[in-house]
Amino acid sequence: MPDTETTNRVLEVLKSANEPLSASTIQHHIATQSRDMTTGAIRDVCKEQIEMDTIEATDDIPPTYRLIDK
Repeated sequence: MPDTETTNRVLEVLKSANEPLSASTIQHHIATQSRDMTTGAIRDVCKEQIEMDTIEATDDIPPTYRLIDK
């Protein structure tokens, strides 16, 4: 039996769709959303750690990060 989180995510994808979706297409949408949320969370952590002088960002676009040697 699927868990509530999975059920809600599948229903959310189907509600936003303009046409019927295959299981693999639903999975692709969920994976993309998860990746985007994860990337946002990583950026938030990096921003916080930059402010705490734990890491630094390069001038690259997108930036890369490294620990500051102390």
